[in-house]
Amino acid sequence: MSKWLGNKTPEILAGWFASAGNYALVADVEADILGVGLLTQAGRIGLCYVTPELRFAGTGKALLGTMEAKAREWGLPFVSLDSTVTAKDFYLRQGYLAGEMRPAKSGIRAISLWKYLDDSLSGPASEPRAEGRPCLCALAGRDGERNLQYKI
Repeated sequence: MSKWLGNKTPEILAGWFASAGNYALVADVEADILGVGLLTQAGRIGLCYVTPELRFAGTGKALLGTMEAKAREWGLPFVSLDSTVTAKDFYLRQGYLAGEMRPAKSGIRAISLWKYLDDSLSGPASEPRAEGRPCLCALAGRDGERNLQYKI
């Protein structure tokens, strides 16, 4: 886990939180930080962490839902992230689709996940693709940059 957290030093986090292009959230009670979330304007969820004591208490779900609402406000068609294997099931329960398992920048194995923000784009991959609906295969492994084409 130390590799996964290696780029999450106080200095780096402060820079991410200060960036005008990011939307940052902190869940706290009486100055105790209980969770953090970070969304880029490219639709990439960079952080979604809660303290171990709050797992399954709804804090992570609230952070994630708030970031998804901001992404919708920005007009993004989907959000994406790389997850540890441990957190994968959390995202699947929130409606995320799983892509490939691959090495993350931190060097550990991560799973690529994304979620459509427009309900008309969701549905099983086996359904015929509606006009304008992104192909699932086109989204797997994307880096979330805004300059990429979302529809194929």
